[in-house]
Amino acid sequence: TTTFDESLQGNSRFGANVKVSDELTAGFEYGTGVNVRKLYGEWDFGTGKFLVGQTYTPLNWFYSNQVYAGDEDLLSYGGVYNGRAPMLQLTFGNFKIAAVSPKSETLSVANATTETTMPKIEAYYRLNFNNTFVEVAGGYNTYSLNDPSTGVEHDIDSYVGALGCGVNFDRYYLQGNIFFGQNIGPYGMLNAPDNDPIVSGTTLVDNDAYGVIIVAGAKI
Repeated sequence: TTTFDESLQGNSRFGANVKVSDELTAGFEYGTGVNVRKLYGEWDFGTGKFLVGQTYTPLNWFYSNQVYAGDEDLLSYGGVYNGRAPMLQLTFGNFKIAAVSPKSETLSVANATTETTMPKIEAYYRLNFNNTFVEVAGGYNTYSLNDPSTGVEHDIDSYVGALGCGVNFDRYYLQGNIFFGQNIGPYGMLNAPDNDPIVSGTTLVDNDAYGVIIVAGAKI
């Protein structure tokens, strides 16, 4: 059968970047799935900036502009993507540190309960040279999972470390990243392969992951 279709791109949105003054800026994005993508404000207090609200966290890098599969951008195939989340973020020049809304999963354990006592922590730093940049970022998330069938409480620790770089040659550019991590599914990081730890009886089996992308392009 042949079916003609017209629809919005899955990540279609409208929004605005708002400048109240030199010290106070804000922004919002509203998505097609009746969801708030961004809603935040940022205060420039001179020596740094303080952001409150929901926007992209420090662990989000958009090196590829691949549009196939709903604007995939290679993000689940080696890219670095943690999405938008509520957070408190401090920025000092090219350094950012954020207390992000934490994540937790029951990992398919029947009737399991979870307990979270601290935010997800992320940090980021970027170095700029003449036609080259290098950036590094990392994050940590932890929570407890109680399995009622065994009475065991598991500590689910997740971490991610990422390194990215790029170079421009006039109209041409080359850039890419590598990341490594543990239990990045409960962390909230996008990844196409299996990325969750497994609860096997009274044992927690951690899941290690890594990813790499390289992007070459030209500005026409």
